[in-house]
Amino acid sequence: MPFAWSEFLVIARFLHAQGNGNAIPQEAAYRCAISRAYYAAFCHSRCYATARLQFVPQGNDDDHKFLRKHLWNHGLQTESNTLNRLRQWRNDCDYHNPTQTATETTANNAITEADKIVSALQLP
Repeated sequence: MPFAWSEFLVIARFLHAQGNGNAIPQEAAYRCAISRAYYAAFCHSRCYATARLQFVPQGNDDDHKFLRKHLWNHGLQTESNTLNRLRQWRNDCDYHNPTQTATETTANNAITEADKIVSALQLP
């Protein structure tokens, strides 16, 4: 049975809760939760688009933008936009804004938005 990428949302929720409880460094927990939420949504969407929309992943960084474009072109503009927003949050946390604090609210929003994508795009 193939891995269910949506299970990364379980990890994202766990990290979020651990950050809220100060069991682990709070900002690190939120940054990691945002990253896992993005990858849950991205990888789940990639599997959906491959199975249902004839998307052919290239296996490189371009897949992130090509997947969003493919979803958009197949009438899934909401999911494409949400995936783009999640990617921006993840990039901010992982690369672009080391001085910007990752907050509980952003982590919660990322998990909620990723969950919407996973729920909307039902795999066969």
